[in-house]
Amino acid sequence: MQGKSGAQILQTSAQYYAHTGSSATVYPVASTTRYRNTDGTGGKTTSSTYTWFTGTTQVQALVTTMPVIASATTVPASPTWTPLFTTPVAGSSGPATTSLPPLSG
Repeated sequence: MQGKSGAQILQTSAQYYAHTGSSATVYPVASTTRYRNTDGTGGKTTSSTYTWFTGTTQVQALVTTMPVIASATTVPASPTWTPLFTTPVAGSSGPATTSLPPLSG
């Protein structure tokens, strides 16, 4: 038996950046991997890169790169998120990116 009463099942892992600006350090998410299978395989990784206003911990721009998902992959009927802007990365089979517009400041 696995899960609640048995062995733990890896479902998600995350990596973080450390960014220091002014007198504070923030730890935004660098990447998140979600695992499809109970043995920790089948991971799909979403990664984020940040641009910062100089000397601050205020995000100027954020780019999120989502994994390529095969057309035969089953996707839930109700996604838990909706990207704001999605554009293909160079090449027709590359991953999509979600970009937030730069903040003014």
